[in-house]
Amino acid sequence: MKKYILFAPVLVGAIVLGAIGWWQTARSQPLNYSLQQTPLERLNTKARAAKDDDLASVESLATALIANLIPADLPDDVRATIQTRLVAAELDYRRGRKGISEAQVVRTVNELAKEFAAPEYAKTSVSQVRFLRASMMGVFPQLLVPQRVHPNKLKEMSGGHQPLSPMGATLLTTLLLQQKLINEEFQVEPRYWHDHLQKKNTEAWRAHRENKSAATPLSASRLSARPDTAKTKELRQVIGQRLVTMTHADIVNLTSATLDQLGLPR
Repeated sequence: MKKYILFAPVLVGAIVLGAIGWWQTARSQPLNYSLQQTPLERLNTKARAAKDDDLASVESLATALIANLIPADLPDDVRATIQTRLVAAELDYRRGRKGISEAQVVRTVNELAKEFAAPEYAKTSVSQVRFLRASMMGVFPQLLVPQRVHPNKLKEMSGGHQPLSPMGATLLTTLLLQQKLINEEFQVEPRYWHDHLQKKNTEAWRAHRENKSAATPLSASRLSARPDTAKTKELRQVIGQRLVTMTHADIVNLTSATLDQLGLPR
């Protein structure tokens, strides 16, 4: 178990689809989407290349997602399980199966917070998930914005609801877990999120009126790593305390349960 303890700050993300496989990069600088040939851009390239019902291209997309978001120290059998279930779920979705709701992403994150006995600010809400998704749509349009809609999904999208594909839900979950760990802007209890967002945007509006540059709206440009916050340290400690008690079988079981929660069929 020593190697799992060593990666305690990141392994929780790995257990649930590798939320912070690129954590080391994110902690040293704000996310910069103008960089060329980053792992995330390569993931976008694979997403654009994935054809509706083509096994090879969907497998290639799943491989890229796992390779870029999941630490290499995650057991091979767990990685293989994620790959198999993700590919099968994505193909089913592209053939007309129901998508994954933002509420399912919320339940997945919140169940993990509960499993690790994490503080309340590690949990999320539909409004926070939707905010992150909207902020990142321009970065990952192929994965977070509904593309060609299968006739079976027209009713599902009524009322403005836009379900996620399994690949998109996986990406959004990992992004949110990463932000919960290292970004103080997202380390907010769900019940306070709306007020937090409103306060940030009000501060930005006031600064703009007063010709100040100190405040900016909370948006994708603020999704930066702040690993030295007290909350980040607390989360690392909580995760480490739980991981030290986990066996390989525990990790396998938790991974399977998390995939179930997210809506990826066995």
